[in-house]
Amino acid sequence: MTREEYLSNLFATLRREIEGQQKRIFWIIIIGLLGMPALGYVLLSETTHMWLVLPFFLLVQILLYLAEQNHMIRCGRYIREYIEPEVGFKPAWEAWLSEHAELRLVDKHFSSCFIVLFFLYYFVAIVFALQRLIDAAQASPSGSGWYWVAAASIAYGIMTLWGVATLLRHWRSLVAPPKAQA
Repeated sequence: MTREEYLSNLFATLRREIEGQQKRIFWIIIIGLLGMPALGYVLLSETTHMWLVLPFFLLVQILLYLAEQNHMIRCGRYIREYIEPEVGFKPAWEAWLSEHAELRLVDKHFSSCFIVLFFLYYFVAIVFALQRLIDAAQASPSGSGWYWVAAASIAYGIMTLWGVATLLRHWRSLVAPPKAQA
């Protein structure tokens, strides 16, 4: 296999990966925007403590989105930094996109809106879950309800810190300047 064939196959493989990630991101968004509110409605009408897991589902949804988007960004960066410099044609697609950041504003706004919306869902789910736990604890003060409130508060706090840390790390990778090409 020649170097040109190798680069061509590598480029085609990475582009297929990016296409697959775009499809998965689409379904993550659809499931998140339509499925999570429906799941929340069903779970919040439950009498068992199953509704306590709704914030976990939402956080996993957000993290799946970030993971897919981050992987797609890495593929594009690899194409721009290692494959396109080997091709004699200028400007190449990924390099051209990185030089015209204004063309990516819609993508950034869409991603930001999606993340903000999901964190709103997430915090609303936490408020509903904690309110139900507090109501149950107040209805039976001698029971273990307050332990549930404390345990859920700690778990949700840890999850929130982890989710925000992951989001900040992802954000830094989104806004990292491209490497200078020789």
